Amino acid sequence: MTQVAAPGPIKILHLEDDPNDSELLSMILADENIPSEVHRVETRKDFETALEAQRWSLVISDYSLPSFDGLKALSLTRERLGDMPFILFSGTIGEETAIECLKRGATDYVLKQRPARLVAAVRSVFNAADERERRKKFEEELQRSAQREKEMEARFLRMQRMESIGALVSGIAHDLNNALVPILMGCGFLRSETLNDEAQQILSTMETSARRGADMLRHVLAFARGVESKKSPVQFKLLLREMEKIARDAFPKNIRTRAEYGGELWPVLGLTTQLYQVLMNLCINARDAMPNGGQLTLRGENVQLGENAKTLHPDARPGAYLLLTISDTGEGMAPDIIQNIFQPFFTTKELRGGTGLGLSTSLDIVKTHGGFITVKSQLGQGSQFSVYLPALTTPTASEAEPELSRLPSGNGELILLVDDEVSICEITKAALENYGYRVLVANSGPEAVTICAEKRSDIKLVITDTGMPFMDGHATSIALKKINPALKIVMASGGAPDKSENPTDVQIAAVAPKPYTVEKLLTIVHEVLQRPN
Repeated sequence: MTQVAAPGPIKILHLEDDPNDSELLSMILADENIPSEVHRVETRKDFETALEAQRWSLVISDYSLPSFDGLKALSLTRERLGDMPFILFSGTIGEETAIECLKRGATDYVLKQRPARLVAAVRSVFNAADERERRKKFEEELQRSAQREKEMEARFLRMQRMESIGALVSGIAHDLNNALVPILMGCGFLRSETLNDEAQQILSTMETSARRGADMLRHVLAFARGVESKKSPVQFKLLLREMEKIARDAFPKNIRTRAEYGGELWPVLGLTTQLYQVLMNLCINARDAMPNGGQLTLRGENVQLGENAKTLHPDARPGAYLLLTISDTGEGMAPDIIQNIFQPFFTTKELRGGTGLGLSTSLDIVKTHGGFITVKSQLGQGSQFSVYLPALTTPTASEAEPELSRLPSGNGELILLVDDEVSICEITKAALENYGYRVLVANSGPEAVTICAEKRSDIKLVITDTGMPFMDGHATSIALKKINPALKIVMASGGAPDKSENPTDVQIAAVAPKPYTVEKLLTIVHEVLQRPN
């Protein structure tokens, strides 16, 4: 163990049987303005007691004493106080003995015949101590810098992974949306058929799932590109009902799920997919907190916060809120865990595959919607997450798609459909033909140019995909416009917005984001054809 002296005068333990030599030591240090407190001992017993009695700055020892010597004192000092500075100050020590003492760990030796050198030895001891302290602080700062650099590198790698994920999502979004087009358009076809109640329910579920998949893609792409999506009124009763069904079907059977919502819940202005993600994240956390089963409760209610709202949460403001409460009867959390759960990448589920992003993402979503989250939890007594979202208390008009029977029909106009996906071409061609249009199909840009050159005066409208091999929608549009400058072009996009959807060097009449429904496509086609040339 190493003793560190307290600030102030240096405390010197002096092993010396001659009081005059101890007084000489004090005088020498005082003459050189070195503040010190010298405590003299002369027996082994007193020396051992003094070593443990207080904190020393330095041990100075005579070599020859009646029942003790400097080497034994040095051994005791190293045994008790580790690398405590130790100076031999003796008149009888020989060169060989002095060298032996230095080999065994003595800091220095000074002959009593040359007392002036003692000052230099003491100063050297404390200069070395200061240097060690500076070096220690420097090394600690280097370690902190290395740790900060390591953390920054980890963040940079995470950012790179997120960028890679964003690029990957953007790349496959086109194909995913293409896959959803036949599903949504097929649901549109089937709704016009006579189906029993069970089939209608299945059809509604299919269409809802396809729409939600499309919404998820759209919001993820908008987030990846820093584009704000358009918020709309969200009815949480539907989300709670759907989340309850998913939890009952997908969570372990030893977890009981119940959704509670009395009366009409106020709507929230927001992004449905993001708010649904908040519900999903909180319910998954609740599931993981109940490995042995338990009760999961989802509750929605309208609340009015008054002037004391800030006592509930620093971000709270007076007003109307929709309160969503997700509670479980699981393991619960300790206070130190609760303080960190919203930190990105913080997780207590390493062994179960947790990423540490669920709660931080949920908090970010709630904040962007003007709300806040509170948490109550105790070990062994479960957890309760309360999500407060500003509510719309005035009625809002919802945008509904027109019924199939009321959609405008064509009058035999010839439309050129360009897409490399055969399934999309087939179902889109069938939909347009069912509503009075004639359709030509091209599965590539060069094929579209060939057809347009042959039917230049007959084709009234072109619907082209943006992402196609060899010749994309942008290049195809430029080529078609050269053949017929008055040609109206609708760009069908399955990916994130880019210059190909709104190019500056070619005029596009409209954009039809994939996956489109029969209703959406027919509405866009009719509106574009009605425009004057």
